[in-house]
Amino acid sequence: MEHEARRFWNHEFFPRFREIAYRHGETPDCPYPFYEIRRRHVLQALRSNAPGRLLDVGCGGGHVLEPLRAAGWDCEGCDFAPNMVAFADQRLDQAGFGDVTIREAFATAPPYESASVDVLLCLGPIEYLDAEEAARAYGEARRILRPGGTLVCAHINQLFDLFTLDGFTADLMTRLVRETGSLAPGQIEDLTWQLRARLGCDSAAGDGATSIRRQVQTRADNPLTIGAVLSESGFTLADILFYRFYAAPPFVYRQRPELEAQTIAVEDKLAHDWRGHFLASSFLTVSRRR
Repeated sequence: MEHEARRFWNHEFFPRFREIAYRHGETPDCPYPFYEIRRRHVLQALRSNAPGRLLDVGCGGGHVLEPLRAAGWDCEGCDFAPNMVAFADQRLDQAGFGDVTIREAFATAPPYESASVDVLLCLGPIEYLDAEEAARAYGEARRILRPGGTLVCAHINQLFDLFTLDGFTADLMTRLVRETGSLAPGQIEDLTWQLRARLGCDSAAGDGATSIRRQVQTRADNPLTIGAVLSESGFTLADILFYRFYAAPPFVYRQRPELEAQTIAVEDKLAHDWRGHFLASSFLTVSRRR
């Protein structure tokens, strides 16, 4: 998955990223401040950490590194897409932070010394890794972090698919039933067909949605079980912050765009709300290295 995602981000999606990332309010193509809200939550998660050595794995254009460097953090970043590396270098240099080094590297094999950083951010890579690759990335994060260091990761919320009422919902429900082993393969196929018919969707997950998940393979995490996953890699989950809330299923937003502004207004209030397990498409985990 990681290599497929690299091609996608370095070529197909890179121009689009430059157009919409951190440009809410500047362009009609960015109706929701997804990246800005995520960055705000990251800064909130680190508010009690004294500035130290920080590494951003999957740093994109360096938009999160910029305020952290300004706050006194000794920052470095890496990204698997060469175009992103060049973009981050250019942006940070123009912002007066040319001392921030950006390297090309995969999250599963970052070229950094063991026990060398206090905080490691992983705000993009995890969703583009299969379970085995994600375990390697967590293992590398633990290796690079100093004991007691902080890991902040971004995740696609698997449970949100129950709320989308589209192909993603059908796919998740079919997967959950398949994992229980309660139905034979033929019965699972029938169930999939019935779910899609009931939801009014065809064979494509996320039908009608403008979603990056329809363009490249991704993997979602369950916020109810992510603590156990992190624990297996030597981390203790300290906090979960939900973001990108929906007050109604996404297809309603396409019909009623005014709902975007109403949801934006309550994002910060709902970051720790239990409803985020189902109404937020994404979440951050904050963990400590054991």
